[in-house]
Amino acid sequence: MNESAAARKRDELTEMEFHPLTNILPPPKDDEVRSMSLDIRHYGLTNPVVLYEGKILDGRKRYLACFEAGIELVFVAYYGDSPAQYLVDENFRARKL
Repeated sequence: MNESAAARKRDELTEMEFHPLTNILPPPKDDEVRSMSLDIRHYGLTNPVVLYEGKILDGRKRYLACFEAGIELVFVAYYGDSPAQYLVDENFRARKL
């Protein structure tokens, strides 16, 4: 990928907003994002970022890590009827909170 294409992808990433429901979880720390960014550069993005109402519902750290790494994101839409419960279930299990 040439530099202008990479810059364009990074610019597209900055246009995404986080859904207000993401605020029920603490934001990722800079060192966590940096670490995930290195993993994504090495292994690729293994889990898509989940969108709800056109905004990021789940995958805030993945989104930021891909932005930092200049890696293209994969998005999927959430179509369930309990986005807050989905967010809690996915993140509390992963974080063992």
